[in-house]
Amino acid sequence: MIDVGRPGDEVVKALADRVVRIGRVWQSWPTWVRVSVGTDAQMRRFREAFGQVIQG
Repeated sequence: MIDVGRPGDEVVKALADRVVRIGRVWQSWPTWVRVSVGTDAQMRRFREAFGQVIQG
């Protein structure tokens, strides 16, 4: 779980736009997103896209 400091749904969508799929957002934790561990290549791709999304 990662607290992204803004609506988690926005981060989920922005990552999906970059062809990176992550878990859902819980209604009781609206600024947190769920990320599952994948292969090394998948995690490299996630880190790259996540950095782009978080930096704006």
